[in-house]
Amino acid sequence: MLWTRRLTFYQKILFSLLGFLLLPILAGLIISYWTIKQTVTDKINLSNKQFIELVAKDITKTTDEVVNNSNFLLHDAELLKELSVLKEASTIQTYATYKAMNNISEYFTLLTTRTMHLSTSVSIMNPKGLLLYGIQSEQLYADLRKELSRLPASEGVDASRVYWLGYPKGAETPSRETAPSYYVSRVMKNRSTGELLGTLYYGLPYGYFDQLLGHQVSGTFHLTDAGGAVIYPLGGGAFPNQAGEGTISQSYVLPETGWTLTYTISTGTVTGEVKRTFLFYAALVLLAGMVLMLAAVVYARGLYRPIFQMKSIVNLFSGGNQSVRFPVEGNDEIAQLGYAFNSMLTQISGFIHDIRQEQEDKRVLELQALTAQIRPHFLMNTLNSIKCNLLLTGDTIHSRQLDALMRLLWANMNIRELTTLSEECTLLTHYIQIMQMRSGLEVQLVLALDEASADWQVPRLLLQPLVENALIHGFGGTVDLQEDPEIRVTSTVEDGQWVVQVADNGAGMTGDVLDSLNTRLTGREEVPGSRHIGLVNTYQRLRLAYGAAVNMTVIPGVGIGLIVELRIPLSGDTPHLRHVKREEAPL
Repeated sequence: MLWTRRLTFYQKILFSLLGFLLLPILAGLIISYWTIKQTVTDKINLSNKQFIELVAKDITKTTDEVVNNSNFLLHDAELLKELSVLKEASTIQTYATYKAMNNISEYFTLLTTRTMHLSTSVSIMNPKGLLLYGIQSEQLYADLRKELSRLPASEGVDASRVYWLGYPKGAETPSRETAPSYYVSRVMKNRSTGELLGTLYYGLPYGYFDQLLGHQVSGTFHLTDAGGAVIYPLGGGAFPNQAGEGTISQSYVLPETGWTLTYTISTGTVTGEVKRTFLFYAALVLLAGMVLMLAAVVYARGLYRPIFQMKSIVNLFSGGNQSVRFPVEGNDEIAQLGYAFNSMLTQISGFIHDIRQEQEDKRVLELQALTAQIRPHFLMNTLNSIKCNLLLTGDTIHSRQLDALMRLLWANMNIRELTTLSEECTLLTHYIQIMQMRSGLEVQLVLALDEASADWQVPRLLLQPLVENALIHGFGGTVDLQEDPEIRVTSTVEDGQWVVQVADNGAGMTGDVLDSLNTRLTGREEVPGSRHIGLVNTYQRLRLAYGAAVNMTVIPGVGIGLIVELRIPLSGDTPHLRHVKREEAPL
């Protein structure tokens, strides 16, 4: 990550310690919190399920009592007989109607006392609206009759069906204060003719539901009928959830009535204790984390102190104080690093001293070189003046000889530069002229250069030592050994190699001497007092210029003399001869 690059080493150590200490603890707390919360939630759900099933059994028992009681009444012949007497009565005008109504009242009082829940009320009304049994107002039952009459005409009023009418609908919305009852209705008909004899009304008081479902400590019950109408609670009595908190709900559908009983509990109630426990331990962890942070800071400073000392020493050392050293303590890895660090500083100090001494020596040499440059230029200018005077007097022979000498001197002054093979051979011509003047040797220089290699670059004065070796050792400085002394320089390209040969028809050498010379050319040790120094130096210059792949061999000539052969690869690790850089030329 890019942002870590901006941190210091000390900050990286500190953050690493804090991360390795605090992150596992925090992760463990969070995982424990969610695990415990999920476990508690599952247990609460299971407990709520068992609780709601228990409450639902009580409600089911009450509704079953209503259904069973109504079924019993619908099949009671004596009751149906009495209802047949009162079916057309709108008022009590005869003794027969009075007696029948009194019998019904006694019958219902005895029956409901033994078989019905104490809180459930039972009433019966004939088809004319006459209340035969019950203590509620006639207006209430008139409203219930209207509610019953709203059933679809196609469905009719079925004696085998229980009608869950709900709360009566009046001008005011039912609430806790009015304490209404939830009404259940069932019609009674003549089993033979199907004639309507009366209507049963069962009232489940709101107080029953409130006593059973209300007054919960941690949650609230909601009871709705099959049509979604609220049975409990009425008057906006929903459980007031805390702002921002969710709820956990568990529902149960009563099989006989289709009612849905829902128990709702706030998640804050469920997880409150878990949160309090978590916050308590989180506070402890935070306190412990602060202590660990302080300990980590102190420990990180202790780890970073040697690095800081090294950094300070490096700054002082780079500022010029080369005597500073790292204080080594103990025998741990930092101490070993300190020993190596001090050794490195000592070596650097020595290198700096050597470099300063070399720079001082170089400055002296540069001054000497600048002074020495004046002398060759003075000599060249003087020789040039003499040459001009010789030309003016008509002495062309000595003028040419002097010109050849000047060119050789100039080549020696610029020996570090590269030249072409053709220019090198021109210098060889001047060298032969001078040697002819010195020794009287009439040596013929023959040049046979391949056109492709004539312009290739070579170190300046590379071939001059080979020609000089042929003059001195091949001809012994005289021409007595050969009537037509000749030195031949050839240049060809063979099998991907540039082959340059310098051949003479001089005295040559024996096989033992020849083998010894070739062995010396391939070695690095010099034999004190040995000859042919020029050949060895030429081979070394050749390797410096073109690499270790070059080869230099001395072989016998055809019949007489010697041949010095140079082989330079044109491919592979050896750079192309036309692209040899000037700085690669030997000094």
